[in-house]
Amino acid sequence: MRGNLSRLLLYLAFAAGAAGSLWITASSWLAAAAFPALLASLRTRRCRAAAFPLLVALGICWGGYRIPEAGQDPLGRAVESASGPSFYWVRGAVENAEPWTGGCRADLSACAFQSGGQWLTCSARIRAYLPVPPPLSGSAFEASLRLTAPPGRTNPGQFDTRAYLERQGIGLTAAARSPQLVHFSEPEGWHPLAWYRRALEQRMLEDTGRSGGALLAVLLGERGLQDPGEVDALSASGLYHLVALSGFNVVLLIFAFSGMAHLFGTHPRTRDLASLVLLAAYGALVADQPSLSRALLMAGIFLAARILA
Repeated sequence: MRGNLSRLLLYLAFAAGAAGSLWITASSWLAAAAFPALLASLRTRRCRAAAFPLLVALGICWGGYRIPEAGQDPLGRAVESASGPSFYWVRGAVENAEPWTGGCRADLSACAFQSGGQWLTCSARIRAYLPVPPPLSGSAFEASLRLTAPPGRTNPGQFDTRAYLERQGIGLTAAARSPQLVHFSEPEGWHPLAWYRRALEQRMLEDTGRSGGALLAVLLGERGLQDPGEVDALSASGLYHLVALSGFNVVLLIFAFSGMAHLFGTHPRTRDLASLVLLAAYGALVADQPSLSRALLMAGIFLAARILA
């Protein structure tokens, strides 16, 4: 009877987490505090039946995402109402950035824009193509941007860029005409993963030459510097998914780490706990992609279940 109840709670936790992920965005700080507490409670048999389903539900909510409304702020309305591209000075912060042909592609969180000689507050997320090297995540920026609303689908079967970006909460696209019109300030505090990622990108590009773009795509999920000929060949052969981060990358990472741990005689529980930390660090280092988020979540659930036997 107790086993059936535990399985029922587990199924309900999966269902609640999957459903709640559409409306609930669990903070990284909340998850960082809740996961160790729940793992500690799982050490006692009395709490295990209730705590493990909660751990699973929290993990699914954390790995899920909500679909915010895009383009409903003052900046979005101003761009939507214009008959063509709009030019504004915009301030905000960099969410993430990656190398791209001619500079970088960055997702920006705008908090103010200049209109009529005064700064107005806004809350818009922008996909921007900038003629500068990729800045660190969390950097403050001020830039003169050419802003447009993403185009929707106009023909049957055409890719719907607008819907694709809206699913990510991005309501505007932008470009800058000159590096002199883009200004960044370094983020405050210590950001070891961001610094390491930038150093890793530069080293890969310096050491691998033309194949650096493909290497960045396979290892870090950054596909902006791929050779157009390689992209066409992969697309024509149906192998383009190989440069998308997914379970393939996660399996290779865990297998390689587990093999090293086995060679050094590491205890299985210690190995699996270290693998969880490695998964979290890898997810924070590489580009955010839905296929990778799913793979990391499932690998985390598998390792947690193995730790709990």
